[in-house]
Amino acid sequence: MFSYSRGVSYALGFANEAARRVVSMIIQDYPAEHKQMPADWPDDYIHND
Repeated sequence: MFSYSRGVSYALGFANEAARRVVSMIIQDYPAEHKQMPADWPDDYIHND
């Protein structure tokens, strides 16, 4: 399993629940803390630099 950035916390959660299905993991750019994104982040991301 490969995971990157925000996906790392999801991958770790999956691996914790399905440990027998995960043979190995590559974790890159792991955020130390998973934070809830604000509801308007997609609009802000698309319309601002």
